[in-house]
Amino acid sequence: KYEIVSGADEEMSGVPIVLLETLAASNNTNNGTTVDHLTHGQREALNAMVVTVCIISILGCAFVVTSFFILGRVRQLALKLVVILAIADAMANAVGLIIVDPKRDAACKVAGYFAALFEPVPILWTTCISFHLTWTVFKGKRTEKSLIGYGIYAMGIPLIVSALMWINEGYGLAGGSCWYRKLWPRLALFYIPLWIALLFNVICYFFISREVSKFLKGHQMGSGKQTGSLVRLKLYPMAMAFCWIFGTIDRVWNLFGTSPYAIIFLHYMFSQSQGLVNALVYGMDPQIFTELRARMCGGEASTSDESEFSGKATDELQSFLPGGHEDEETGEVVKATL
Repeated sequence: KYEIVSGADEEMSGVPIVLLETLAASNNTNNGTTVDHLTHGQREALNAMVVTVCIISILGCAFVVTSFFILGRVRQLALKLVVILAIADAMANAVGLIIVDPKRDAACKVAGYFAALFEPVPILWTTCISFHLTWTVFKGKRTEKSLIGYGIYAMGIPLIVSALMWINEGYGLAGGSCWYRKLWPRLALFYIPLWIALLFNVICYFFISREVSKFLKGHQMGSGKQTGSLVRLKLYPMAMAFCWIFGTIDRVWNLFGTSPYAIIFLHYMFSQSQGLVNALVYGMDPQIFTELRARMCGGEASTSDESEFSGKATDELQSFLPGGHEDEETGEVVKATL
């Protein structure tokens, strides 16, 4: 702080050092930055943690993609959406591996641009999954052509926004990393849309759950029963909220001052772990590991399903649950596995 103000005009030379320190702190608060009060050791620990979490998350995303192709589920559109989410998470984590010297303004701006471009994509894609499943349940199946529209929406919006912010020189230091330089675009262009997306997902899954419960009750299966796939499905918006809660606290804290180092550390640790957390939710399906073991051992995957339902009603239910579909060649219903 003292170095920043030491080069001020000579008319400031008579200003008490306490006031100069206050002005410097005020400037940090207005810009929404928290980087200036981090020590070298704190920054090194933060960078090491981010790199480690990003690598682990990328490995988790790789597990989702690899299992999808090994198990031959390439026809299941709902699972394709989850795989694309894993790819989007991996791309966001790859950006997190870009560690630049905050003093290198040009490099920091480039890193901030890529962060603004790729970080919103997984969040927007979760709304695509929610919309797709809601439409499938209430309106009927959607074709793979819908992927084009989803892609334009989830990738197009960040592409336009990031380009406009680049033109307006909106990238620079942003706490522990390079991102939007000022606080208002961080809130207006990321965190507020983040929680709107989360609310949208929760509303969609609420109506999906209610419709499934009506279906089960109508087929005398018990009004309170839900398949494990649907329970896991509900965990995706919860995972997103879990990963970004500390980031939200950090940015709101910046409205009033610099955040404590612990909050900054938790912010970057959890925000970079969304790919890992989504992979853990995906891996909660025990049938995935059963099928993987069978394939790796050269045997055939078991066709048994852990669902507590059976008969024609089960097929009708599984045909519209996430991951469930009717095979176009055989006409058989493929069980939901999400």
